[in-house]
Amino acid sequence: MELFLAVLGGTIQGIALIRDERFLWLNQGFIDILGWDFSQLCGAGVEIVFSDPQEFQRVKEQIGAAFRTQGQINIQYDFPHKNGHRVPCLLTGRPVDVNDSSKGMVFSLTDFTEQERINRELKLEIEKRIMAQQESAKAREEAENANRAKSDFLAKMSHELRTPLNAIEGIVQLIKDRVDDPQSMELIEHLEKASRHLVALIGDILDFSKIESGKMELESVRFDLWKLFDEVVSTLSYRASDRDICLNLNLDPTTPRYRLGDPVRLKQIVFNLLGNSLKFVDRGNITVDVKPIDDKKGAGDILEIVVTDTGPGISEDALKKIFGKFEQGTEGVRKGGTGLGLAITNELTKLMGGNIRVSSSMGHGTVFTVQVKLDQAPSDIDQQPELDIEPVRNRRALIADDVPVNRMVLRLLLKKNGWEVVEAQNGLEALQILQRDVKFDVIFMDISMPVMDGETANKKIKESDSPIKDIPVLALTAHAFSSDRDRLLKGGMQGYVSKPVRPVDLWGELNRVLKMK
Repeated sequence: MELFLAVLGGTIQGIALIRDERFLWLNQGFIDILGWDFSQLCGAGVEIVFSDPQEFQRVKEQIGAAFRTQGQINIQYDFPHKNGHRVPCLLTGRPVDVNDSSKGMVFSLTDFTEQERINRELKLEIEKRIMAQQESAKAREEAENANRAKSDFLAKMSHELRTPLNAIEGIVQLIKDRVDDPQSMELIEHLEKASRHLVALIGDILDFSKIESGKMELESVRFDLWKLFDEVVSTLSYRASDRDICLNLNLDPTTPRYRLGDPVRLKQIVFNLLGNSLKFVDRGNITVDVKPIDDKKGAGDILEIVVTDTGPGISEDALKKIFGKFEQGTEGVRKGGTGLGLAITNELTKLMGGNIRVSSSMGHGTVFTVQVKLDQAPSDIDQQPELDIEPVRNRRALIADDVPVNRMVLRLLLKKNGWEVVEAQNGLEALQILQRDVKFDVIFMDISMPVMDGETANKKIKESDSPIKDIPVLALTAHAFSSDRDRLLKGGMQGYVSKPVRPVDLWGELNRVLKMK
């Protein structure tokens, strides 16, 4: 629990525990955002932050209204800084125990000052480039440059967001192994779900960027169609049952079991459609109907997926723009999300040679119909049984990463499985260690590091005349585009795991890399 509090205390995001309108605990991030000292706020009434009692009362009423309507707090407000200026923030909050309000509430405060500045700059830049695009062919070239700049921006933002998420997810996994108290475990699981939700949001933004830039490539592998739908419905069934929703899967008997295609993207389509229904259906039914649409029994290349729900329905105006990027109706904004899920689904179905349709009316639910093309799978391929991925044990590793908490999470995970670990803060320090110690089974190399980055360090390792050139180098990075993976592997790295790192991904890649050694 001390490790958990240390993580919360060290994050730049403000976190506070408030009970009876008094601060019981708050971290340094909360203090820094509002400009107060810990001694001034801890134990004090919340009204101390507001110089105007009427403003405090207005904010209090706004928070109360949000909690009554949504069951949680998610508001944007320009909070007063102690020095007199205003700080644009996002305030979120949940009760510590939904069944016992006396335990207080946990609030999170995020400073949007820098984000607003970036948004203003991006808006001005986009407006300038649109005007230039209308004037001449040169403007079109500038627009293409802007698209590349956006991709670079998203890649950098992905790296910056995934780095702390990697630490949070890793520490949560380690804490879960040490905690027996049910209440503490419940809090940890909430934190884990929140971090995974953030990872999913980041993934949506990156996916749409790749689709827009034409960089999205589909796989063509043999996969089990029946198992795919069963996994999706089973994964989401707990969310449905918690809200008294009946989630049904009807797999037509003529549906072929094996097909050639991209199972990851097909699963993403189904997840997005069911996730959209689960967002809006408060109670009722969601049904997934799957069938081939071809005259030849069991040999159809077109698969039809129909998702029907008994939700509130969609208005005619909202239907016209439902597949637009960042488009959400009034209810959608209240429910949360990026507004990208259906836009991505629409683009993915096109990439898979298919289409998507929607029909709905207010008060009568919604029906999404997707058709995608899946090639027939060869029948002479032996199906290998799936094996549980076992951790790799009792090895020796060098970790090069400039973020101490990232090294700590990986070190604890490896040591738990009998590994000996040596650490470096950058690529140059890793090379200096390798000059005097070459007995490593693998090198975990972050990419974005000061002094010397991971790609440069890897190049020097591979060009060396010493035995270190034969040590496998595994990229452990927040660079999450598939193009990043291809570039790093072509650059001589033997393996790649994107952050946030999940143990199953790490052990799977380690097993593969060490077998090649």
